[in-house]
Amino acid sequence: LELLVVVPAGVATGFLHMPTGPPSAGTFVAGFLFNVISVSIIEELLFRAIIQAALKRLFDKKKWWMSTLISSILFGLWHWPRETELKARCIYMVLAFVCGLSYGSVYHYTGRLGASVVVHSLTDTIWGTVFK
Repeated sequence: LELLVVVPAGVATGFLHMPTGPPSAGTFVAGFLFNVISVSIIEELLFRAIIQAALKRLFDKKKWWMSTLISSILFGLWHWPRETELKARCIYMVLAFVCGLSYGSVYHYTGRLGASVVVHSLTDTIWGTVFK
């Protein structure tokens, strides 16, 4: 979902920039580990293990997707203050929402927070080291 939707949309809007070359392995690994520790664990605990899990208990099993949708909307809104310009804020919020759908789906289908943490960290690392 992210590679098919978020990356092309991010490049088309100018939010992400086409890479000039691949990052070094060391840069990628360091970025991944830093992201796991500083961002992904905290955000996935909040949005998947707490919010999505609580919402899932409110809906019947056939409407599990509602918990993913709502937690993803909140995840998008969480990223609103990351940018200063209105256009960049809106783009980032929508891209974060779509990523939240992906992370929430991974969490739902695997039942493992670690899986969504890894996908989240890979996404952020690719964005930060490849599509600067």
